[in-house]
Amino acid sequence: MESGTGDPVWRSSSPTSRLAVISALTLEARIPKTVLGDRCPTVYVCGPGHERAFAAAKRAIAAGADALIAWGLAGGLSPQAGTAAVVLPKTVVRDAQTWQADSAWRDRLALVLGSEFQLIEGPLYSADRVLTTPQAKADLTARSGAVAVDMESAAVAKAAAESGLPCVALRVIADGPRDTLPENVEALVTEKGQTCYRSLVGFIGSPRRLRLLLNLAGKSRDARRQLKRVIEVLVRSA
Repeated sequence: MESGTGDPVWRSSSPTSRLAVISALTLEARIPKTVLGDRCPTVYVCGPGHERAFAAAKRAIAAGADALIAWGLAGGLSPQAGTAAVVLPKTVVRDAQTWQADSAWRDRLALVLGSEFQLIEGPLYSADRVLTTPQAKADLTARSGAVAVDMESAAVAKAAAESGLPCVALRVIADGPRDTLPENVEALVTEKGQTCYRSLVGFIGSPRRLRLLLNLAGKSRDARRQLKRVIEVLVRSA
């Protein structure tokens, strides 16, 4: 996909470059494939977590990718980062490390997407675990200054930096800063990023956990629809 000026939207230099999309979940990965079909860049579904995302990014680079994008859902930490907010961060943070998004590429994406969405451009933090309470989210944003949280973008950024390749993160908020997630919600995702339906039994037996899960499911569905809209806007800019 290229912008109307001939500059590539998904990439910071040549439109013939090989972009790799790194996504934790199959539900996230289906979206660009559904919209783009044969034009879709290679999508790697890594499963949740830093180590898996780093390994997937390294595999992509070894296969010839020369630009990486961390793609999918995120959690909101600040008031403006509510459900369906589009996150295009200038920096990605993990512990004491910070990675800068490729500025030319990110700015081009922001120019296109900013006409349709109110973009969240503050720091994105990659945590080691799912934050399930508003207090945990508030504590992280107070400590880090981040506006959103995921578990994989820093790993993708690190792999790209080690190989001298451009990288951006593009995510949409599912659960907002005031949303509580059910305990052990991570059990619903396998190591390969697929939905673990067997784990639903433990939620069905608890009215509170089931209510929180249904709330999260609705917000995640809204966020995935927004991810689809993001791709469609980029397609229209071609």
